[in-house]
Amino acid sequence: MIFEEKKIILKNGKTAILKTAEITDVEKMLFFIKQASRKTDFLSRYPEEWTSTARRF
Repeated sequence: MIFEEKKIILKNGKTAILKTAEITDVEKMLFFIKQASRKTDFLSRYPEEWTSTARRF
């Protein structure tokens, strides 16, 4: 799904940008997914199961 970029102000005053992921975001997305999966058992994969790399995309 592609949608228009939207900026929102968080409760702590920081700005978050909601946008469609692009190919240039691959490394950041993989890093985030691996970090998040270390902190919970409720995601579809464990950190060691993420074998994708930015080169694959």
